[in-house]
Formats: sequence, structure tokens, C-alpha cells
Amino acid sequence: MFDRLSNPVLITLTTPNQPTVSKDDFTLFRERVRTFLKQYKWTPAIESELESGWIKGGVYALETTFNRREKSWHIHCHILADLVSALPSKHKKTILAGSRVCSFTAIKLKIEFDWLRLNSPAWGKKPRKDADPMKKNGETFNFEKWVSLGREKRLKEWRDGGYKPVEGISDRERAERTEWNRENRRVVDVRPVNDRDGAANEVLKYLTKVANFSDLPDAVEPFMNAVRGARLIQTFGTWYGAKIDPATEFDPEHLENWGEMQCTCGLNCWERMGVFYRDDVEMDSSGRWHLEPHIQHTCRGTVPRPTIRGLEAAPEESDFEPCPMQER
Repeated sequence: MFDRLSNPVLITLTTPNQPTVSKDDFTLFRERVRTFLKQYKWTPAIESELESGWIKGGVYALETTFNRREKSWHIHCHILADLVSALPSKHKKTILAGSRVCSFTAIKLKIEFDWLRLNSPAWGKKPRKDADPMKKNGETFNFEKWVSLGREKRLKEWRDGGYKPVEGISDRERAERTEWNRENRRVVDVRPVNDRDGAANEVLKYLTKVANFSDLPDAVEPFMNAVRGARLIQTFGTWYGAKIDPATEFDPEHLENWGEMQCTCGLNCWERMGVFYRDDVEMDSSGRWHLEPHIQHTCRGTVPRPTIRGLEAAPEESDFEPCPMQER
């Protein structure tokens, strides 16, 4: 699928940290992401209008991190999207709220503003695409007002070749600006994709990587309860329901005959096993899963689920010789 992208970009949407995490949090976050993508949904009739529709399709995944020091949770979203046209060069300029800025910056600010309004009611809702001109003018006014206030309440400024804290303001003013930014700004990242494999890994790696809080039982339990049954990855737009061409080459991930797979010991000693409880397996330091020593290698699984019946019937006597490395 990633080879089909014409103008790929990686978009990251974030929200402030929260003290707890639940399945409802993921459900609400997904609803907001879906609404955000719907606002930018591309249709051929308005292909050239950036604000009306410029995302054709893609895939997004939700990631959750845990702040050990503050004991708080951070849910955010990585979107790999295919645009109608490439992002503008950072050398291209435009006028926004009375100042000359990069066109790329204007797009990024608009994305942040639309995402903010889905998480905060202070700036109202984005008008419909078929709204009357008065509402659209009000939309432009609100956006430029937010941009102007962001400039006035900024905490950093470009100075001496880098962004540094604003000088000449009191501690009270700095605290007020910090509070305004906390309520009215969101960390949003938009960048063109030059390395497609890297972008794919950036979006999908969170589904399988070991969480950075896996050693904290007090964090693992609420996280497992929250994500159980939750959809953390979703395709959308032109990617939704897309058909994948049948593999024409050897694909070790989709083998009809498991005997074709080779173990790391160099032997074709793989066989399909059953479904096991979580307590029946363990992970070693390299990230590989093994059956616990007390589990017989000829065991057909310990979980009494209907899926077990779909496996091959267990032979009365197994001729299988355990792998020297005891890996499954």
C-alpha cells in the first residue's frame, strides 16, 4: 500500500497529558481523529481547494506513553496521509493575520486550529463546507484572531539563530502566557515523507513494540484494561477497503504450509500449535516468545476456545522432535 502514495505526509496530533486512561478515552480520541480527517476529505470536484479537501486517504495509529515522573498518560495519533498535491516549499510566502509567513507554516497552523477546536469548545466548531459566506468569513476571523493571540502570548522567539525564551516579561506575565498556551495550543507536527519505509515504521511500530512502561505493574494493568478491544489502527479514504494484490513471491508471513518455514536452528521443524494463556509463555531478553518449561511441546494449547477446533486434530503420537533452541 505504501508504494501507492503520490504525495505522502506524516501528521502527528496530540492532546495534553491526563491522570488516567480508559477505553472511553480511546473511543473519544478516535472520534475526534475521524472528524478531523472528514473535514479535510478530498473529492474530485474540489481538488484544488486546500481547506475544502486535500487528504485522499491513508492510515492512522494511536500511541500511548506514560510519564513516570508525573504519573500521567499521553495519547496521540500518527497519520500517514496521501495528499492531493505536495506540501508547499518553505520558501513560498503568504499573508496571515497581517504578517508575512511561510505557506507551510500557515497550513500547519490551520491544522492545529482545527484539531484544537475538536478538543476545546472555546473557539467554536468548524463550519460546514456548504456554509453561507458570512459563516466562512467568521471562520477566517476566528482563525486569524487565534494566530494573532498566539503571537502575543508566545513563550519563545527567534533570536541568535534559534528559538529562545522571550525576554523582558515578568514572572506573572510568563505564567499567564503559559496558561494560555496550555489551553489554546496543541502540539501538531506535519512533515513530508521522503523515506516511505521509515514512515510506515513510524506509524505501525507502536502496535508491536514493547511499551516503555512495561516494567510498571501499576501502569500496565490500567493500560491493558483500556486497550482491550479498542481499535488502535484504521485506514481511511482511498485506503479504506482497498484490495491488496496477491503476493507473487515467497511470503513467510502467509504460508499455507508451515513446514516451509525455517527455524533459526536451520531445520524445518515448525508445526502449528494451539492457543495458550498469557501465563503459559515468556519473553526472553531478545524479544522472542517461548513456552514455559513446564508446558509439553506436544501440547495443543491451554485455552478452551472455539478457535482450537479449527486447528488440525492432535495426533495420537507425535513424531515431532523438539527444536534444539526450543523456540515456537
